[in-house]
Amino acid sequence: MMNTTRGEGLSTGQKVDDDDALSECLNLLETMHHHIEQTRKMTLEMTVNKVSFVMMVFHLRDLKLDLEKLIQTSDFLTMYKIRPSMRHIAEVFEDLHNFTVNWSSRSRIFLVYNSSLIVDEINKYSKKISQSLAALLVGSNLSLDFRSSIEALQEKFSSLKIFQEPVYDTLAKEISTCMNDSGCNEVQVTGLLQRLAESLQVPVFEAVKLKRELQDDLEKAESGGLPYVESLQALNDLFRSAQVLNERRRLASLESSLLPTQISPIPSSFFCPITKSIMREPVMIAEEGFTYEKSAILEWFGRGHNTCPDTGKVLQSLSLVPNLKLQQAMDEFFDHMYQAQIVYVLQAMRNQSADMSIEQAVHSLKRLTDLGSKYRQLIFSLDGVEVLLNLLKPSSADLRDVIMKILIDICTGGDAQKIAIVELGTIPLLLKFLQKDPLDKSSLQLLYELSKVPAGKLAFISQKGCMLVLATVLNSSPEKCKPQIQGLLNNLCKDNTKMIMEAARSTLLDPLVEGLTTGDETVKLELLSALLESYDLNELNSAALIEAGIIHPLLGLVQEGSSESMYASVKLLAHLSYTEQNKSALAKAGAIRILVKFLVYPVDEVKVHVTSLLSSLATDRQNADEIDSEGAVARLFTTIMECKDILLQEYSLKTLGSMAKDSRTVRNQVIELGMVPCFHALLESTELSASSRKNILVVLHHVIKDTDDIRAVAPSTEGIKHLIKELEVSDIEEKEVVFAILEALSHAKEMALVMLSNEKLFLVSVGYLEQSNLSMQESAAGLLAKFACYGIERANVKAAFSKHNVFVNLLKLIDNVSSTKITKERAAEGIYYLSSCSSNLTVPVPAALGCLAGLGFKKFQACKVHGGKCIVRETFCLVEAGAIPCLINLIKRKEANAAGWAVKALYSLIEATPNTRGGIDLIMKNDALLAVVESMGYNQDSTIVLVKMLEKIFRVRRYRVIRNLNIAKTVLMRAMASGNAEVRKQAATALMHLGEIATDTSYASTPSA
Repeated sequence: MMNTTRGEGLSTGQKVDDDDALSECLNLLETMHHHIEQTRKMTLEMTVNKVSFVMMVFHLRDLKLDLEKLIQTSDFLTMYKIRPSMRHIAEVFEDLHNFTVNWSSRSRIFLVYNSSLIVDEINKYSKKISQSLAALLVGSNLSLDFRSSIEALQEKFSSLKIFQEPVYDTLAKEISTCMNDSGCNEVQVTGLLQRLAESLQVPVFEAVKLKRELQDDLEKAESGGLPYVESLQALNDLFRSAQVLNERRRLASLESSLLPTQISPIPSSFFCPITKSIMREPVMIAEEGFTYEKSAILEWFGRGHNTCPDTGKVLQSLSLVPNLKLQQAMDEFFDHMYQAQIVYVLQAMRNQSADMSIEQAVHSLKRLTDLGSKYRQLIFSLDGVEVLLNLLKPSSADLRDVIMKILIDICTGGDAQKIAIVELGTIPLLLKFLQKDPLDKSSLQLLYELSKVPAGKLAFISQKGCMLVLATVLNSSPEKCKPQIQGLLNNLCKDNTKMIMEAARSTLLDPLVEGLTTGDETVKLELLSALLESYDLNELNSAALIEAGIIHPLLGLVQEGSSESMYASVKLLAHLSYTEQNKSALAKAGAIRILVKFLVYPVDEVKVHVTSLLSSLATDRQNADEIDSEGAVARLFTTIMECKDILLQEYSLKTLGSMAKDSRTVRNQVIELGMVPCFHALLESTELSASSRKNILVVLHHVIKDTDDIRAVAPSTEGIKHLIKELEVSDIEEKEVVFAILEALSHAKEMALVMLSNEKLFLVSVGYLEQSNLSMQESAAGLLAKFACYGIERANVKAAFSKHNVFVNLLKLIDNVSSTKITKERAAEGIYYLSSCSSNLTVPVPAALGCLAGLGFKKFQACKVHGGKCIVRETFCLVEAGAIPCLINLIKRKEANAAGWAVKALYSLIEATPNTRGGIDLIMKNDALLAVVESMGYNQDSTIVLVKMLEKIFRVRRYRVIRNLNIAKTVLMRAMASGNAEVRKQAATALMHLGEIATDTSYASTPSA
């Protein structure tokens, strides 16, 4: 956050500008705050696709909270760079607000028809919000907390994708098809209206409301100059022909099922003289007083008649007036008839009357309940619920479905009806039905209605395995049914942690996530405690929790919850981080940025779980880089050195070790912050735990093996001795790390000589050459190679190498197919250093014994290269050891560094030996020229050796043949063009031997290409 004293050194004009900027930005923030709040409300109220908008509503809530914080701490807003971004964000939210104002007031049919457009526009606004938030972050001096919040919101809006619900997509396409099809008839349009009513949860007999909404929408659009007038007109034209049953038209469908009762016949005055059917809207001809069905008389007039249908008299006026008296009489008559019919049907069902079957009775009762709430209440008052429930179990699936729908209709009457149905033992029965058929929509819907009252919740909860049934239903149901199941879950689980956890154990995790997001502090704490104490956080369950979206509420609690919920959330996140997939999800959710902040938290118990989580995340290189970028290295070092908690120290070291493994930046920081001497000192401490000791060794290993200056990270002589001592007490993994550290330190001569003075280390290294542990083999070969490099001139070192047959064992490693590349490279390096001193160790052959050798006694024959008697074990002679084919094979494998050392070892047969020609002959005899030439360019040292070898080979005339020339010429030419002065000179000399350039010509100063 910017300092509030920033204007002290400014001129008066600049201060005024700052005040203006602050005033403008605050006004923009207040405007945005208002627009966001209104947009949230209207998005929640929007009928179509409202489920899809839930995530946007949550994000808008978060943004609103952040804006409130910004308003309260607004001193940074005087920055000139931020003002254009603030204006742009305000414009985006004003546009979004206007969009939702426009659409939330439209008719439901029109919203369904345009649902695809609405979804696309909302997605565009999500992207605009994301882009404008990103622009706000550029160049603004936001505090770290606010920047983190804005970045998190920007990422949420960037990834937000709203999808159209399939049911609305299908209906929109049907509407479009009917609008474009001139042959679409009344029956098709009526069916379409009924499907719309069902999807919008409007009773079919009240579907006329949807038509009225559409008409009102058109009138508003026409009078207010609103868009889409043409579309609204087309929709009104389409649905005008749809026939919607009102109460009186339903009588036509009831007449066939009405049973003999003590009801007077329907008066003839209720029938239209034209249609001979019961009237729906009776109107009188004002002039004559005769009553007709309104639509029938209008049709009569529309056909050109201007006479009264009854008298034939010519009418002076075609005016019509409603016959309110007749309409009232009809209403009273039919109301009485319906009530009597209900009484009769219920009595027949109780007595199982022969006059009507159960199926007829149930269907009649369903048609009667559809007439209105008054009749549903009458059924309830007459104890009809108990009658219906007694029929549920023995009924067929189809009949049971009708009974369920009647019960659902009765539930709409209020809580008393729901409670009565619950008390009759309905819920266990419904669960059994769902167990048998998870797709039983009627049972599910009735269960949903009953769960709205406390008695229903209690009855449900008391049923063993109830949540498992719901889980099965959820997994089996189509998408359009899932919102109802979620509603049932919400009813059951709201503020009930026991039920939420029961649902979670049955794989129903949405109530858990919702509780952690919107529940009060007590609920959140109870849920966290239950998850930590009694929930099985195995790999499968952890992955399911992550997929359900638990990370965001947990991170929210880490940042803004109470100390108890924060601690529990961090602990739970640590448990969830054990799989690679979960680690990735945590990192993507922004967990690292939040967690690193807590490395300076004053409570060690919290930091233990923070570092545990970070140590788990740091095993991924990308995560480790992000942890480093948040400034974690210095904080971890402070924690390691100052904390008293053993676990905290262990996790901090483990995190640092994982980060140092792949990041040179981290390794450099370890050196720059002076951690290495501290870690060496800690290793000598008796209070260090075994795990911390191991993690320190890991960090040191990564740092030491990478540094160019071993002396900068080397321990004291006592430190070296302590490391060697660790080999005696450590487990095998720790030994591997210690051995690798010692090998890395041995690259410095002083360190190598200190180690060489320890006979036990030498013997341990020799022993590991012959063991199967590949890591120890690598380190042992490296140590012995450096011992040979720096100490072979010492008599006692030579004797030790000879005594323990090191030379032969190194050759075996090169030949061993299971040896690693690094092992072979280090073994070849050791072979080179040992073979380079062969000529000094060769024993001269006395003249007398030489004569015996000439007579064919192999025992007394001299070495073909070194001119005396070479004993492999004592003189490290490549010739006597038969090592030349082994080295040539190593070169042919083209493993760069190993091949380079092999080339150098072969060159030792030529350089500084009594019989250079013998060495050359052996190399050529083993057909090594091609392999050696192909090793050109592996590294600078091996290139120099290669060119020198070729120059010496081509001194011998018999090797200057066309085949050899073709093999070597290109390499030598390339060396002349690109090598240093020494290489160019040797290459030129070799080419002179081959006759490719003039003799006595100097190319030593040939410029590089």
